[in-house]
Amino acid sequence: MAEPEAEEGPVPGAHVIRNLDTGEVIAVDDAELLWHPKGAAAIGAGAARAPRLLHCGHLWKRGLGMGLPAWTKRWFAVYDDGHAYHYAGPGEAQAKGAIALSGAFAQALVVQEHAAQGYHGFAIVADGKKRVLFAAEEEEVGRWVAAVLEASAAPPAPPDLT
Repeated sequence: MAEPEAEEGPVPGAHVIRNLDTGEVIAVDDAELLWHPKGAAAIGAGAARAPRLLHCGHLWKRGLGMGLPAWTKRWFAVYDDGHAYHYAGPGEAQAKGAIALSGAFAQALVVQEHAAQGYHGFAIVADGKKRVLFAAEEEEVGRWVAAVLEASAAPPAPPDLT
């Protein structure tokens, strides 16, 4: 009778993640893991749980490049704590910016000029500002809008009283 193989311990830098929607379990390394920008504070003392990632991926946003309007590709992540963060790319630890989504509204846009070039837009209206973002796939727009609307229902973060 063959002896069972010894189980290997955890691999340093590896994480096991379960998709809460599908139950699928995957292993990722530190370079692939997108940490919440608030770090340990998001899951620190008194927190019920870490914010859940609702949706992430590349989007194009309009910004200023060399003083002129320019489209910039950014990695966006929407969390159920009522925030969307954008990064220079996936795996970046430091967010380049954030959008508070509590009470926000999102809607798909039909911009014929951009759709013909393969970019599909949606708008987020939050804090009196309208932000227009573009995804490369038309199907992605619905996922982004749903994630923003879910995050917008999150209660506002309590003030930092320290």
